[in-house]
Amino acid sequence: MARKNNKGFSIVEIVIAITILSVLLVPIVTQISQTLRTSRLTKRQQLANDNAIYLMEDFQKSSMDELKTAYGEPNKQTKTCAVYDTSGDYKADVSYTVWIYSPAAVSLGHENTVYNRTVVMDDLATSLLAEGYKLSVNSVSLDGFEINNEGNTIKTDANGIITDAVCDSATIIADPNKINLGNMQNMDSSKVAIIGGNATNFDAQADSEFFSIMMNRMKLDAYSTWNQALYHVQGDAYTNQAYNFDKIRKITRIYIDEGVDAGNHYYQVSADVVYQYENPTSGEVLVIIPEDERRLRFNVYSQRFYTDKCPDVYMEYQPFTADSTEAGFEYTSNDYLIVESYVEDAKIYLYKPFNDQMNTRIHVSGLVSGAAGSEEKYKFYTTGAATTAVNIHLNSERDTKSVKVYTNIDTTTFDLSKYNVFSQLYQAQNTSNSSFNDAFIGTCEPLSADQRLQERLFTIRVSLKADDNSDANDVSLTGVKGEN
Repeated sequence: MARKNNKGFSIVEIVIAITILSVLLVPIVTQISQTLRTSRLTKRQQLANDNAIYLMEDFQKSSMDELKTAYGEPNKQTKTCAVYDTSGDYKADVSYTVWIYSPAAVSLGHENTVYNRTVVMDDLATSLLAEGYKLSVNSVSLDGFEINNEGNTIKTDANGIITDAVCDSATIIADPNKINLGNMQNMDSSKVAIIGGNATNFDAQADSEFFSIMMNRMKLDAYSTWNQALYHVQGDAYTNQAYNFDKIRKITRIYIDEGVDAGNHYYQVSADVVYQYENPTSGEVLVIIPEDERRLRFNVYSQRFYTDKCPDVYMEYQPFTADSTEAGFEYTSNDYLIVESYVEDAKIYLYKPFNDQMNTRIHVSGLVSGAAGSEEKYKFYTTGAATTAVNIHLNSERDTKSVKVYTNIDTTTFDLSKYNVFSQLYQAQNTSNSSFNDAFIGTCEPLSADQRLQERLFTIRVSLKADDNSDANDVSLTGVKGEN
């Protein structure tokens, strides 16, 4: 009978087997561990990126007041950026403003890594443009500089604030954040009231209508003078007995109110122009008969806004002129504006077009240099070929709210005191001034006085940094705020 072998494995064989198995398992276990670790790091990095994106979007959509409420008062500082060309040669120092916000730290990922968060807003881009530079997007390798995710070659401090930058030359423009605020607004006609230059379109029509009306009245009152005037051109002494361009008065009225329609709150903005004529012999303001009034009162704008706040009013403003041809173009000596607002602190922007017909005059006083310095432009409207400024009378109807008027016209040409013909201008049948105030209710200031920030252009830089020496990667994100 055969003998069975029940000896089993020896100790040496077991040790050898375990050793072989260990050699085989170590890389597998290491790979699994590395995969799990990478997954955790990737998840944490994604959470940090998502948090940075959330911050960026919140800062882009929120007003400065809303950001202050959500993240506290920012640390506002004036900084200097050293400008270099693409060869690394120093060109100039440019001052700009930064607003540093410090949102609360957040814990992210499986390990609850704490990230300190910083958001920096600055106006470096617009400040550079005002000095004739722009950040170069052509990445340049220079010692000590880094290239950000937008291709800019820059140096930054610990807070991510740019201290040095490589720039290209740019056309010099006025800093839009300081001067040209109207272009910084999101000019959506459903959110802001945009009144174009069509208010002036009716001037020539009113001039013609008044000439016809006055000639017809002269025919009834002084037939021989009228008959003589038929043989003379407009502007002749006979004709001027019945008609004189300087006696036409135009008033532009801006109306702002709010109400409720079918349960929905709205703001109403409208503008109209009214033309009236002063008899050159008696000095009285003639009462316009109804059929004439229909031809001499024009609505130039009317719109309702279902918005959260009162829309800002932007108006391309020009004084009254009778002849729009280049040869005969001249503005009246006095022009009139009435604001009737029942919304507190409504804002009106009166813009003087840069290239209006009477705007360019060379080598005379009272000028402001053009952007490129090649030509000079009036800061105000002038009468005829003279350098005299048009006197703009600005007033309010009684019992209305305070209004803020901003303009690029020289504010010294505005008369905000009570003008004794306002009631006659707007309501010829009313000889009293009880409808108008002793002075304009509100302020009239240059555009630069508008200190709102939410419509301006900014660069936003969001950074998240781990507060320990872990292997967490810092996050940096750059974006813009505002629309041009």
